[in-house]
Amino acid sequence: MKKLIACVIVLMIVCPVFSGCGSGYVDIKFDNADRYTVGGAQSTEKIDGLDVDWIDGCIDIVYEKTDEIRISETSANTLAEKDQLRWMIDNGTLYIKYCTPGHIKLTGLEKKLTLVLPEEQELDEAVFSLYSADLKIDRISAEKTVISTLSGDIAFNSLESKIAEISSLSGNVMFKCRDMEKIFVSSLSGKVDITQFGMLGTIEINSVSGNVNAELGTVGKISVNTVSGKTGLSALSASDTEFSTTSGDITLSTAECSGKFVLNSVSGNIGIRLPEKADFTLGYSTISGKLTNDYKCNTVNGAYVSGSGTAVFDISTMSGDLDVRAR
Repeated sequence: MKKLIACVIVLMIVCPVFSGCGSGYVDIKFDNADRYTVGGAQSTEKIDGLDVDWIDGCIDIVYEKTDEIRISETSANTLAEKDQLRWMIDNGTLYIKYCTPGHIKLTGLEKKLTLVLPEEQELDEAVFSLYSADLKIDRISAEKTVISTLSGDIAFNSLESKIAEISSLSGNVMFKCRDMEKIFVSSLSGKVDITQFGMLGTIEINSVSGNVNAELGTVGKISVNTVSGKTGLSALSASDTEFSTTSGDITLSTAECSGKFVLNSVSGNIGIRLPEKADFTLGYSTISGKLTNDYKCNTVNGAYVSGSGTAVFDISTMSGDLDVRAR
């Protein structure tokens, strides 16, 4: 529960560059506004960081065989100077702002930002602060990627980062990635859909009512916290797994039965899917939930033991049922 409270706090402060959102206006604030260039441009200056603040419309990032960076925007409306993007390169970081700072009315300019980067460009950090703009791109290559959004959708065909931190209020989050050190995703009501291949150090997902779906490779630590959203998670293997939910249903599937699994639910049902021949020790405590177990188990000190009992499952519910089956 503490993690969920922290999740809500994170979402309350998402997009700190935008404020006054409830009145049909948004306050855009950033320092050194006089140093920014107005409108699109191109530059051969080298960068190692990217920081983008964007309100509506969408963002597209394209990698090409080029030595320059190109920044452009399009809109169905004629853009006054105050509505045009601002950009600046400072200490190796490219900063892009939606428009001039001030008290801006949300009139639906629906601007599309297009950023062209050199094909071999690798960033130290990429930061995106979004309001309702969609960030749907083929790939981003950065050591660390940080994204915060209110209602815009986030989608990557290839998230090439060691660390990813993504916070969303109602926007959906969907991405594919390979080997990573850490993934952190917080969502209030948006859907979360993650496909990961290879090795992953840790993943933490916090969701209030949005559904969560994750297909993972070999993971060190998994932590999932929800209130009412449904969760479906599969992994090749996991060393340490923790799930916590109030009323959301959980389905956990693992190809290799090893490691430690702790799952807690109040009224949500829990489904465990294991290899046909699985060695595990299952501890299950409940008030009114029912257990269905496809495996032949011995009872040892109140726990159900299948085979050598290698993997350890510690599961508790109040009224939620537990269903253990072969994959």
